[in-house]
Amino acid sequence: KFGITVDGNYYGGQTMTYKEDGHRGKGNFGQHEIFTGITSLFEGITISHPVYSTTASREIFIPIATASDGNTSIATYDPPSTSTEGRLCLDCGFTKLYVNWDSAGTARYIVNASCWLLGIGKH
Repeated sequence: KFGITVDGNYYGGQTMTYKEDGHRGKGNFGQHEIFTGITSLFEGITISHPVYSTTASREIFIPIATASDGNTSIATYDPPSTSTEGRLCLDCGFTKLYVNWDSAGTARYIVNASCWLLGIGKH
């Protein structure tokens, strides 16, 4: 449906930082509910990136963070409120979730992402 695969094995190990509209810059993330209260976020050790099969597929997932290699690290899908589909969060640096749980911002990020995915108040 989405026309996106995930590929790569880039060694990250860096900490991303918040910048307004920063999702476009290497090693940064921008303003999004998922990053509420977070000023820095560990990108993970092994980083992959989305590969888009069509131009249209690039518009489905919205990048909200860019890894230190310049590729999208975190992207979200937020369907229209009239849709029966749920929200999705694609995190291409998932090693932050089990190797470096205590690293910069990770625990708060997981709580925020879980709340955002629920979409409470959206419907």
